[in-house]
Amino acid sequence: MNIQKNLFICLMALSFYACDTNFAGNSEIGSNDSSIAGSYSTMLTVGNKLYTVSKEELSTFDISEKTKPKLIDQKMVGFQIENLYHNNGLLFIGSQTTLYIYAIDNQGIPNRKSATEYFSFGSEIEPCDPVIANDGYAYATLSSRNETGGPCSRTFEINELRTYNVINPEQPFLESTIEMKNPKGLSIDRDRLYVCEGEHGMKIFDLSQKNIPALITTVNTCQCYDIIIHNGLILAVGKKEIYQFQYGENQSLIQLKTILL
Repeated sequence: MNIQKNLFICLMALSFYACDTNFAGNSEIGSNDSSIAGSYSTMLTVGNKLYTVSKEELSTFDISEKTKPKLIDQKMVGFQIENLYHNNGLLFIGSQTTLYIYAIDNQGIPNRKSATEYFSFGSEIEPCDPVIANDGYAYATLSSRNETGGPCSRTFEINELRTYNVINPEQPFLESTIEMKNPKGLSIDRDRLYVCEGEHGMKIFDLSQKNIPALITTVNTCQCYDIIIHNGLILAVGKKEIYQFQYGENQSLIQLKTILL
């Protein structure tokens, strides 16, 4: 399987969708602005800036001219960088040992806010445990099975959804833990948290109380490992397929089609 390749295809599909809805033309960073990206992504756009991470560096490109990206900033972050996520003007960068938080200034340049070693979160966190954030809270999935193509492995069993308080990004702390079966990629939309569980489907949580996600339902019609949501279009990444959903009544999900790859 190649989940990263399937995730890239999802991102391309949503990019075209975003262009059709004029989303990509917005160059401002709003208070509730989040990037279009999966939770395992290593690149994303915020307004007219493109941010990418390598194993050690964070690079910023100006993409005002879409066909001529211009490198405007590059800085060393750390080592063994794994993923990148954006929320409310903050970049959350995960490595194998540390969560880095960068604040984007008015020029679009990220500046380090904090570097928190994972032992502060719990020493169990590994590189294939994605972290996403929204409105002062971060959500991380920890699992014992590696099905994303990454290097992580464990010598003990752990499958959890964890919620961290990051209102003060310099001092995050654990708020709650929920036992799961095989949690992987995750996404947030409309006060709902979507968590992929591979062969166990996808769980949907209510975030009315952001520090304690409440399980609403489980979608058993897909085997998905990451998910991307934008403007009501929901794409879930499987091993050899992409599942497409839309919202139904009361924020239920209606499966539209399955695209085989």
